[in-house]
Amino acid sequence: MMPSNTNSVETKHLVYYLRPASRHTIYKGEIVELTLALHLLTSLCTMLHSYTVIGTDSQATILALNNQKPHPTHHLLDRVHDAAEKLHINQFRLQNPKAYRIAKHKDKALKRGIIDLQIHWTPGHVNFSPNEHTNELAKLAAQGKSSPDTLLPIYLHNKPLPFSIPTLRQEHLSTIHKNWKKRWKTSSHYPLIHSIDSSLPSNKFLKLVEDLNCHHSSILTQLHTGHSPLNQHLFRIHHSETPICPHCHFLLTCPHYQNECYLLHRKLKCKAESIPFLLSNPIASKPLLTFIHATKHFKVKAIAPTTTNPSTYTHAPTTLPAAAPAN
Repeated sequence: MMPSNTNSVETKHLVYYLRPASRHTIYKGEIVELTLALHLLTSLCTMLHSYTVIGTDSQATILALNNQKPHPTHHLLDRVHDAAEKLHINQFRLQNPKAYRIAKHKDKALKRGIIDLQIHWTPGHVNFSPNEHTNELAKLAAQGKSSPDTLLPIYLHNKPLPFSIPTLRQEHLSTIHKNWKKRWKTSSHYPLIHSIDSSLPSNKFLKLVEDLNCHHSSILTQLHTGHSPLNQHLFRIHHSETPICPHCHFLLTCPHYQNECYLLHRKLKCKAESIPFLLSNPIASKPLLTFIHATKHFKVKAIAPTTTNPSTYTHAPTTLPAAAPAN
């Protein structure tokens, strides 16, 4: 959508439906708007003696006009430059008809810089009446309405513009992510992990372990999934004769680790009694690992005074300890 104003009075406007946002970027739409604006100015049979200003709220588009290197939608930026050149030629014809005929007859280069053409950035949604009217036209375009082909630039007449590859890629990834979430909710592991952190699947766990080394991250993963060296899991994989063990719930209330539990409660107060808090809140990670190290049940290394860089940390594979004795 693009209105054309002369002396603050709208004379014409063009509307073009680019297709759904799942096929094109907003940046691409802003560039098409510029070509519509230049096409409108070229179609005016009026000499432009003062500043000729095109307003856009896309700073990226303005900066891209000076970028001559190949990049996405570069072919549309070429359309903008070609349309600007046509505008100058049209103004040369209107202002100097005789010189225009001579130059065209002798196949000479036509003059450029005939008018002072400028593109200005205008902030959007600031109660500026031209912007408000443009937004109304944009709503028409979003409904699939376009101006007649005879009024549009030639490159918009027939086939729709090629789809944006980055947009298609993003839509494909979004579809994969949605399908992954659906499959995850049908997994047998979903109920346990969902009870610990209802936001999963998300990037929350990556943020939880970003300051931990690989070994400590592995311990938290084992506790999240239930695949830990406790009798409840060891019995499931036939490494223990019984799933019953007082140590299986040692994160909350375990008489065997009463002193260690006391220190954890001193650090986290009443929140130490919440499994979701212990396993999903970054505040609890290091106190929890200190507690696990003190119990010597998982063979966890002590928390270092300074943060260890995960990219430089190496450790031997974790081995399952012997099953804890049953009651």
